[in-house]
Amino acid sequence: VKKHLEVFLDWPPDVLSLREDLLALIYLIGMFVSAFGVGLFFPRTSRRKALMIADTITIFAIPLNFLNPYPVFLAGRFFLGFASGLNYVVCPVHIREMSPPEIRDFLGSMNSGGMILGCLVATLLSLKISSDPYSNDHHWMMMFIAPGVVSLFRLIILRTVYYYDSPKYYTLFDKYDLALRSEE
Repeated sequence: VKKHLEVFLDWPPDVLSLREDLLALIYLIGMFVSAFGVGLFFPRTSRRKALMIADTITIFAIPLNFLNPYPVFLAGRFFLGFASGLNYVVCPVHIREMSPPEIRDFLGSMNSGGMILGCLVATLLSLKISSDPYSNDHHWMMMFIAPGVVSLFRLIILRTVYYYDSPKYYTLFDKYDLALRSEE
């Protein structure tokens, strides 16, 4: 991937290692900011809406990862990290609150398994990378599309199928009629 970044972004090798490290770091900074900052707006925002916000950020951040200017590419990595942090925090809570008690633990494990599967898919997509960076083969960029496809699918499902949040969320705000409707 290092050779592909060097060709794609046209960086000299000595600058590439610092900028490559920053690309990995900025993703983690985005995750850190959202994972710890989610507590500021999480009590006021429903879990469903928080997931839709994460999906929207992901969908808009994906194209930034295909643009050549370094600051734009860096911004795309930050926003993808931010959306990932939201997902890591909000998804388990949403699954726990929406699941029937009999399968709650199983679905929590499936969520962790899904995260591991996502890492595996990203690794498998990276195997498609050509060994010759000068071949004008940009398959390595396809790794950035996978999260966008998943986010778009989930956003559509959350907007069209799942209209309600968890009953627990509604009872926190004394919306008992919506809590009863969400259990149906």
